[in-house]
Parts: sequence; C-alpha cells; structure tokens
Amino acid sequence: MQASIQIQLEEIKNAHPKQRVVLITFNNDVNIIGDGFGLDGNQMVVITGEKLNEFDKLIQCGKDFDVKRIRPVKDSKEKLTEQLFELRETGATALGPSLTVAVGIASNASRSKVILCTDGLPNIGLGAMDTPLSEKHSKSFYTNLADFAKSKNVKISLIAIEGEDCGITVLGDMAHHTGGE
Repeated sequence: MQASIQIQLEEIKNAHPKQRVVLITFNNDVNIIGDGFGLDGNQMVVITGEKLNEFDKLIQCGKDFDVKRIRPVKDSKEKLTEQLFELRETGATALGPSLTVAVGIASNASRSKVILCTDGLPNIGLGAMDTPLSEKHSKSFYTNLADFAKSKNVKISLIAIEGEDCGITVLGDMAHHTGGE
C-alpha cells in the first residue's frame, strides 16, 4: 500500500509540482496530518467521537481546513513519504468519515482529487459495512457522498489491497460516479 502511494506522490510531483497534497489517516478516528511538516506546531488534527457519524460536521471540518498552510508537493513529497512509511495498521477503519473530511477539504479548490487508500472494511462511523444492516445503509451513504463530490467537481480514486474485504464494489462505484479511477 505505502509503495503505491509513494508512486502516486512521485507522479503528482512530476506532473503538477505546485499541487498541494494533504495526508489523512484513519483508524478509530480521523487524523489530518497535512503535508507532513506539522500544522502550525501541532502534530495533526484529530476528529473523533460522535462527529464520525455526522456528515455535515465532517464536511465542515474539511472545509475549515486551511490548505494554504500546505506546501506544494514539490516541497513536501519527502516529508509526506516519511510520514507515510511511519504509518502502522491499528484498530478499526473509519473510512467513511475520513473520506467525507477529504471531500470537504477538496471541495475548497476546483478540480481536486481524493485518492482513497485502504486495506480494510469500513467499520466505524458513517459508511460502516461490517453488519448486514450497516452494509445496506453504507451504499446509500457512499452514493450521496459521490453525488456531493461530483457537484463540487471532486474526483475520488481508489487504491485497495487485492484480496482484502474493503467494500470494493461500493467504493469502486463511488469512484466511477465521480470520474475517478
């Protein structure tokens, strides 16, 4: 997974060196790491608790994130790569909430792209797919999120570990709907 993301970062740096990249991780909560340099002296922004179940609050957290503080990828790629290789798999998978925050951030700039990388089934907050009932509701959630992203001209692309159960059909449909890969 990390090698795939590193390749994506290199491709973005070469094709669009002034583009900004924000790293967001997720487990039991959502962590906005930013460009790897720290956010005004803070390590990261953490979103946790009931907010993980509230679409409007998650979108607003994303919209409130100031991407102007983020360095262009030509200046941040090495730091982002360091942060990337320090990541360890822990806990649950708050994929839906983190993706919602990412779309909120991306909606602040035209023609933005979110690259979702996952190796696990969403099981915390919005979009959880770990029970038959939540699986039914998750399809509606990801369809609505895709509609919102598309209305803001945000594409969502997906990188998943082959053979892992991560809801690939639902997530793939969402990516396709937004024009992502």
